[in-house]
Amino acid sequence: MTDKKQQPFDADAPEPIASSDPVALPVEPPDQAIARLEGEREQLKDRYLRLAAEYENYKKRTTKERAEAWVRAQAELVTRLADALDDLSRFAHVDPASTDAQTLHEGVDLVERKMWKELARSA
Repeated sequence: MTDKKQQPFDADAPEPIASSDPVALPVEPPDQAIARLEGEREQLKDRYLRLAAEYENYKKRTTKERAEAWVRAQAELVTRLADALDDLSRFAHVDPASTDAQTLHEGVDLVERKMWKELARSA
């Protein structure tokens, strides 16, 4: 008995080459090999440079998009708060002598609720 496991026979598998048989491999002349490898190097260098440029463009584009999104978000928030801020501005110009404290308190409470509602919508 042998320690090697028997493998099924595969008729399509190539026969192993005996180590004593000389194998004739095609040999590329050095000048052609150098030219081929230099061509491959240039292709890889070009590919690398293109990918590096694409990545830099991606970074710039995403930075710009992020900044624009931030500006839009701020503008939207200010727009939503403008109505509540307008109400608050009206309260700042109310004559305290002609308005009782309860009415002022209720008005400020309404403005506060309106501002919190708008802030909650933006979250």
